[in-house]
Amino acid sequence: SKSLGNIELAKDVIKELGFNVTRWLLLSVNYRDVLNYSPETIEAAKKEIERISAVLKQCEVKALTNDKSLEGSLDELYPAFLEAMNDDLNTPNAYKVIFDEVKVLNQTLRVREVDYSALADHYTSLKKMLDVLGIDIPAVKMSEEDKEIYRLWNEAKAAKDFEKADGYRAQLMEKGIL
Repeated sequence: SKSLGNIELAKDVIKELGFNVTRWLLLSVNYRDVLNYSPETIEAAKKEIERISAVLKQCEVKALTNDKSLEGSLDELYPAFLEAMNDDLNTPNAYKVIFDEVKVLNQTLRVREVDYSALADHYTSLKKMLDVLGIDIPAVKMSEEDKEIYRLWNEAKAAKDFEKADGYRAQLMEKGIL
């Protein structure tokens, strides 16, 4: 209530939470339902965006360090996302499809021999789903120096030289790559 002073202006919420988290939070319930705006729902929205952002970043780093492209076709999950959106803008069901895609991407990344064609298709689909919702997660950029540090980090991990690996990881984290 405005008279009680317990309102927040949209511009203030966006300034505090960021555009992506605010939009994700607002779309997390059907437009006809009441949004439970609380510290818990805000924290949940932040974690969900971080989870999506993390898998996209992993895909981009994997592709960049192996000189592969992430340009692919829309996969078999994308029509289910559109179906949910066409069903009276059922964003909760659309979110479920997004997290199914995140799960598939994680599984695709965690195999010894990555199928880059499948990775590109799933990545493209997830990015398109987020685009439909207006969520913009910028892609990772890596210089040749960054790629070299990443390679050295992986070598140090393989050699069980954890002190060096930690140093390389810290550099990569500082640059926003990890």
